[in-house]
Amino acid sequence: MKKNTIIKMLSFVIALMFLLAGCGSNSGSSSPATAPSLSAGDSPESTSANNDKPVYMRMGTGGTGGVFYTFGVGAGTLVSDKTNMQFTVESTKASVENMRLLTSGDIEVGLASFPTSLKAHLGAAPFDAKQDVNVLFQMYDNPVHIIVMADSPYQTLEDLKGKKISIGQPGSGNAEVVYAFLEGLLGWVDGKDYKGEYLTYTESVDAFKAGQIDAAIFDTVHPTSSVIDLASWKPIRLLPVDKELIENTENEYAKEFFPITIPGGTYRGQDTDVQTIGHGNYMMCLSSWDEDYAYRFIKTIFENLDHMKNVHSAAERLTPETGAQGGGVPLHPGAIKYFKEVGAIK
Repeated sequence: MKKNTIIKMLSFVIALMFLLAGCGSNSGSSSPATAPSLSAGDSPESTSANNDKPVYMRMGTGGTGGVFYTFGVGAGTLVSDKTNMQFTVESTKASVENMRLLTSGDIEVGLASFPTSLKAHLGAAPFDAKQDVNVLFQMYDNPVHIIVMADSPYQTLEDLKGKKISIGQPGSGNAEVVYAFLEGLLGWVDGKDYKGEYLTYTESVDAFKAGQIDAAIFDTVHPTSSVIDLASWKPIRLLPVDKELIENTENEYAKEFFPITIPGGTYRGQDTDVQTIGHGNYMMCLSSWDEDYAYRFIKTIFENLDHMKNVHSAAERLTPETGAQGGGVPLHPGAIKYFKEVGAIK
């Protein structure tokens, strides 16, 4: 009996030793689901960017279903798959909120559109102070659509002076771009040189059909469904914008616009190319974000552009050369390193 008891005890001790040894071993791999996340007092910069252990980060985008959210999910998934940076992509109220979330440390990467990106950098309203932000890369450009009906008498921008123009909802990114455009390039003030109607894209289409507006300015990628809807009702005309307006302006915001073409045939009634102006939409971070994280983030995106083009057609024009544009905001040192490597900047 004693012998059997001793054997059982020895077996138990040996099994326990193997168990403890197994728990203490390091297999060299872990999954995002089981790997430890950063503690509340840590930041991503406190862990080496070259460490194989997952480092958890957050990205602020926009409303679900919008281009910002779709683009952000595509970029976050790609970087999470190919690096140790594991991104949680969050739906937010877009540009202004994302800049504030960056400053508060609640996200590491945030998406922003011009001119909000530049206002954050300069500390202009709606920001109370300069936000210490940098551009990682320009994701895509937005061409400004100046829309009138094809059977209207309006042929040039000057023809719209004193007319009713839909400019977007109050405080929206669309309205901010319209102000930068009409005030910065033409010197037009709402209520004096034109009557601004604060309508959504859908409301603008309805207002056209009801004869309540003369024109609408949409700041969006092309083709966009609202314009397709309008053009399917009646042919439209897109008014051109002379690039010399940009070349001759001293306005801090308006000078960041650039010439862009909406190809002929994009919409019914628009048979020829239309020269207009555009602006960038940006992936941004704090200037203090770890340079190697930023470098590898950007490198991963640009070495997998086919993936991004499959995510959203807005990435069709994304190249290192277009990506290296900051819209008046400095590029992050990690971005400068990558874009110099590939010859996009000197």
